[in-house]
Amino acid sequence: MRSVTVTEMEGLIYKVQPYREHARMCFLYTPQGKVTLIAQGAQKMDHPYRVLAQYMTKVSFKDTDKSISTLAEGKLIDGYQRIKDDFQTMRHAAAILEIIDRMVTPDLDAKAVYKHAVMALDAPLVKEAALSFAFKMLTPLGVGLSLEADGRPVKGVSAGQGRIVYAGMSDQIDLDVKEAIVLLKLMRLPYDALEALDLTIFKKMIGFLLRYVQMHLNITIKTLE
Repeated sequence: MRSVTVTEMEGLIYKVQPYREHARMCFLYTPQGKVTLIAQGAQKMDHPYRVLAQYMTKVSFKDTDKSISTLAEGKLIDGYQRIKDDFQTMRHAAAILEIIDRMVTPDLDAKAVYKHAVMALDAPLVKEAALSFAFKMLTPLGVGLSLEADGRPVKGVSAGQGRIVYAGMSDQIDLDVKEAIVLLKLMRLPYDALEALDLTIFKKMIGFLLRYVQMHLNITIKTLE
């Protein structure tokens, strides 16, 4: 009989759905990749797993190396209440989990992706961090932007070409030079070093991201529309 290895694991719940009469099915992203857990009794008002087995929650649990298993010895690490208390912040932070759900594939470095997601959710400026996370994920997804300048005067950045456009080139630009610098910071700076963006530039960055992802991955990030 095959023995089952049980180890302590942590993960982010990126999606939940009702399961049978009283349980919830929780979809988690962990340093080992995606895991599905059944939280028995989590829909009961008085069950301890009711709070733990919620969307956008970081938990620890006993992992049995099965694709689907029962949540065992679950403990709440972070409920991200500071994010959930503000609708707009919650909406933008949700993009992190949507990207994990719909765009992150098994071939990616799960440990690195998980670390990025946790750092973004823990960042002081969650809205900017969520945007930064999205741009940073483009490279491992195989559609990274090329923002390495070669010394020529820069005109801006093209979403279609995914690169810098230089003065004298006929390519249409989607971001001008100042906006390109903001994009570069979002892609390169640590999450806790990001600067607050005013609403106009924030919307411009979101528009560029949505257009870029649609063009190169044929995916719409619904939480940022």
